[in-house]
Amino acid sequence: MKLHSGHPYWSAKDGGFGKIGMAAGALKTDVAVVGGGISGALIASALLDAGIDTVLLDKRQFGLGSTCASTALIQYEVDTPLWKLAGKIGTRQAVRSYRLCLAATKKLKYINNKLGNLCDFESIPSIQLASRASHVNNLRHECRLRKSHGFAVQFLDKAELLKRCNLNFPGALLSTCGAQLDPLKLTYLLLKDSIRRGLRAFSPVCVKRVAQKRSGVVLYLGRHGTVEAKKVVFATGYEAQPYLKRQHCRLFNTYALVSQPAVNLAGWYKRSLIWETARPYVYMRTTKDGRVIMGGEDEPFYNEPQRERRVSAKCRILERRFKKMFPDIPIVPDYAWSGTFAETKDGLAYIGENPDFPNAYFALGYGGNGITYSVIASEIIVDLFLQRKNPDVGIFSFNR
Repeated sequence: MKLHSGHPYWSAKDGGFGKIGMAAGALKTDVAVVGGGISGALIASALLDAGIDTVLLDKRQFGLGSTCASTALIQYEVDTPLWKLAGKIGTRQAVRSYRLCLAATKKLKYINNKLGNLCDFESIPSIQLASRASHVNNLRHECRLRKSHGFAVQFLDKAELLKRCNLNFPGALLSTCGAQLDPLKLTYLLLKDSIRRGLRAFSPVCVKRVAQKRSGVVLYLGRHGTVEAKKVVFATGYEAQPYLKRQHCRLFNTYALVSQPAVNLAGWYKRSLIWETARPYVYMRTTKDGRVIMGGEDEPFYNEPQRERRVSAKCRILERRFKKMFPDIPIVPDYAWSGTFAETKDGLAYIGENPDFPNAYFALGYGGNGITYSVIASEIIVDLFLQRKNPDVGIFSFNR
């Protein structure tokens, strides 16, 4: 499956990790992680931290799947508002999922600092705009509910929003707990650090088949040999479906552009993350050198040739939308691409074991919180392998 079309910014900016060959033969390990994007890099690093011998495999060069197509807005809010999520899974579990994402945001800052503060990580506010006047009451309700559970949020009416942000919308929810980073740079730095600490990582190496054994699994890699492991982790995102009997998500295309560095970002409040209450919604952020990253225009998944043909037209729509929102900020598009993403019924990831495939863990960070979900997945999977009790397994279970 081709996970993106066009010209993603991160791969142009950061280049490639390079190929790491693998001599033919048989390897043995505790855990084999399949998928070397940001999810696999975070999980492999966490496994090593726990003293678990790990092999990492990817059929592409590391990071050049979904990771390089991410816009990397880091938010604790999931795509489903807290009030609506509480109606689906109960208030306690809904609040806990939001708190886990908030903790993951803070852990990403810790990881960035540990890696030398080289991942362009920035802590910035997040603004969710009421796309229409009819959305204001729900946004106010969301604000009250989050405040009652200790989240730092503030409702901005139309006048206050215009004063702070120069955005003409009926209202907005301002959160102080957003962040942004370079997802490909984070992936590469994590991999380099993990390889230094003993990770055996190989790409491009294709897993042809995964066979069950009494003691675990065997991954068959064609001419590259085999990997025998006690457990396998599938951190392959939307490409994990062949290992599952039931479809757990719906696939969509999303489109994104990156501008040339802007002269100024006047009227953009503290360079906040910006997104909407509408579905589908537009979302945007900036980079340290003043570029605008904007995405949206989501639609049901097309095959790759159709998606490729739509990149230019969709990004022109995004450019017009930006100029309407920020008429005083001139932007010139520099990169444009489309990527695949998935939605679940409740906006939450699927993490953990699945009876469809024994001796395996899945880290499927579907939705708009893929990076924070990957942090959560790394913690849950370590606990599962070490047979430690983790109270949050049920929130992301395939059986929820």
